[in-house]
Amino acid sequence: MTTKDTNGAEWITFGPYVLFPGPRALKRDGKSVRIRDKPLDLLIALVESPGDILSASELAERVWRREWVEESTVRATVYALRRLLGRTSEGEDYVRNTVGRGYGFSDSIRIERSAPDPKVDRQSAAPATVRAPGRLPPLLKPVIGREREILKVIDLLGRNRLVTITGLGGIGKTTVAISSASRLLETEPEACFVDLALVKEERLVPASVAGALGSERPAECPSSYVLGRLSDRRLLLVFDNCEQVADMAAAFAEAILREAPHVKMIVTSREPLRADGEVVFRLDGLTYPPQDTDIRAEDALAFSAVQLFVDRASAASPEFVLTDALAPMVARICRRLDGIALAVQLAANRVPSFGVRGVEARLDDRFRLLGNGQRTAAPRHQTLEGALDWSYELLTPPESALFTRLATFHDTFTIAAAAEVAGLPPIGKSDIEALLAKLVEKSLVVFVGDTPIPTYRMLETVRAYARERLRTAGEDAAVVERHACLASESSE
Repeated sequence: MTTKDTNGAEWITFGPYVLFPGPRALKRDGKSVRIRDKPLDLLIALVESPGDILSASELAERVWRREWVEESTVRATVYALRRLLGRTSEGEDYVRNTVGRGYGFSDSIRIERSAPDPKVDRQSAAPATVRAPGRLPPLLKPVIGREREILKVIDLLGRNRLVTITGLGGIGKTTVAISSASRLLETEPEACFVDLALVKEERLVPASVAGALGSERPAECPSSYVLGRLSDRRLLLVFDNCEQVADMAAAFAEAILREAPHVKMIVTSREPLRADGEVVFRLDGLTYPPQDTDIRAEDALAFSAVQLFVDRASAASPEFVLTDALAPMVARICRRLDGIALAVQLAANRVPSFGVRGVEARLDDRFRLLGNGQRTAAPRHQTLEGALDWSYELLTPPESALFTRLATFHDTFTIAAAAEVAGLPPIGKSDIEALLAKLVEKSLVVFVGDTPIPTYRMLETVRAYARERLRTAGEDAAVVERHACLASESSE
């Protein structure tokens, strides 16, 4: 069966069943059949390849959207599909197993499909990759270095119903959320993904969720529609990119948890929702080699940021190989970029143009260097500066003033030091503590520890961005002078 034929099929029949691949629906004798995402993906893959035996690696790619999947997971999904479909009138299974090779659709079952509509212009038709509303986006690249975090999110959801993944822009929150949800679909009945990145008005959050759940027209009260749809369903709901509508997202999440007792939620946001019942999982950067390490390639590849750099550099330039000579430079690049996944990928994409040595040499002007990302990515993820712009533009004037002024600290600092350096209008020294807590929540400042005195720091990449903003505001001279006076007093 060719791709063109598959795209043209409106329905596929086998036995008493009718499968609708586009809207992802299955009917038996005219009645809808409830089927979970993974068994449905498996069924679509099998009926679209009649007569073929699909290996474990082919099923991993088509059904789980990753390079490898556990054999036990495949067997469990096949079993679930067989149990759902039952047997043919002749007593045969719809899904056959060829030992040592894989799985296929039974040869003895006739498959028919609707003919493509000749009136449809294939050039203008929607591509087969358009997702149905609410379906988890496929991950087109391998997920590197996040296995521990994915397992932690899954563990937290086993004991709580709302887990919010927070972290700096570009750190990998969406990837971890989608990966966690995909794993959970091996045991959960279904999932619904809601991308809130383009939602600017709080009041539109319920309507966005309603659309993801399949509402084809605006409901008079989308909140009631959503709560009614979810009241008796077992569902994993993913809210992605909530920071700009955090108030409504928090209120709506609480309402869902109250009214839909079988729904669990994964939320991604650059700050916690502060909703009742929420558990916060803060996502850090990928791991990178420690300071001043003359490291060999083999040892460097034990760190996930280096693995990601090598993976993306090899994709951009297939002849790229990490050698012992290059390993220390790659380690320094990953360290200076704080293991931020987006930054590491953008840097690796520059290797064909500048080489590893050239990329490292240009990191002092990192926002110019890392200015060309994936064309199809959202604007906030096309460049490193765009990712930080998104966070900065959500700050209040006092928060943005403190944020830029803290860039004068090249190492850790205390609340008292921040007050001395940054306590200028429009903020006073008494405001510093509350504003600093806000910046920590928004993933722009890192809380280091509280022994013996609470200390804080900025990631190097965030500090470089804040320093540019400080210069643009024309405050760099005054704030640097106050920092110099504080340093002088401390040394006396």
